[in-house]
Amino acid sequence: MFSIKTLPGILLILLIGTSCSQQKKYAGSENEIVFSGSASPHHIKHNIVVDSAMKLVILPGTELIFYDTARIIIQGSIHIMGDEGNPVILRPALADSQWGGIKLLRPDDSCIFEG
Repeated sequence: MFSIKTLPGILLILLIGTSCSQQKKYAGSENEIVFSGSASPHHIKHNIVVDSAMKLVILPGTELIFYDTARIIIQGSIHIMGDEGNPVILRPALADSQWGGIKLLRPDDSCIFEG
């Protein structure tokens, strides 16, 4: 089962009901993990785990391509900053495949999805 939700500047394809046996922590600056459009597309083969002291920032024009059941797991905060001219795109690697979506475990009060 899947749902597609579009907001101005953000295209989210969230797939429910998948599991992942391998997780990888991505490092960034001291307390932020940043994905930019200038380095897109980003190929995500393992979970992105954002712990409670971290913030995941996805800048306008960024495309994240997820393999298998890789997902974003948020225990801290997430800020997706797409806009009409530069949307953020999150999608599975293969059109007919699934990815793990975004899981908000213990999100703080600064989880923002904006267009």
